[in-house]
Amino acid sequence: MNMYYIIYNGQKFGPMPAGELVKFGLNPESEVWTEGMANWMKAFEVAELTPYISAPAAPAAPNQYPTPPYNNGYNNGYNNGYNNNPIANENISEKKIIFAVLAFFFGYLGVQYFYIGKITGGVLCLLINLVTCGAWSLLVFIQAIIVILMKDEDFDRKFLKSNSTMPLF
Repeated sequence: MNMYYIIYNGQKFGPMPAGELVKFGLNPESEVWTEGMANWMKAFEVAELTPYISAPAAPAAPNQYPTPPYNNGYNNGYNNGYNNNPIANENISEKKIIFAVLAFFFGYLGVQYFYIGKITGGVLCLLINLVTCGAWSLLVFIQAIIVILMKDEDFDRKFLKSNSTMPLF
């Protein structure tokens, strides 16, 4: 059975079985995603959802949307730095540890920035390391230690949700 995510009132919810999407006003224009999909799709494009789709409702006045029945930790907003991919919303603590390990062992290559989706930061890190003849490695080694010691919320704010191209600490 596929587990789905839905965009409801501008926020991401899921994973949940197809039948649960109805609680979020599933209609033909609802944006949904499940493992195996390359991108978010309209509900009418997903054959498995056809039995659950209701007719589109008239637009509600602002702040008239009902409160969703539950939140499985994926209520992070539609476009908040996760590139609309719910899989990227894995445990922040896990991401932080992987980021720190990558920075510790391969920081001079900028791998930690590629891992969190900051491609420009990864390329800059690699170029700075080349220009400084490896001296940059010391800074990213220190970064790894600082990241492993910082709170998950701080890591999420400074590295994952930040608009900074190459956050350091």
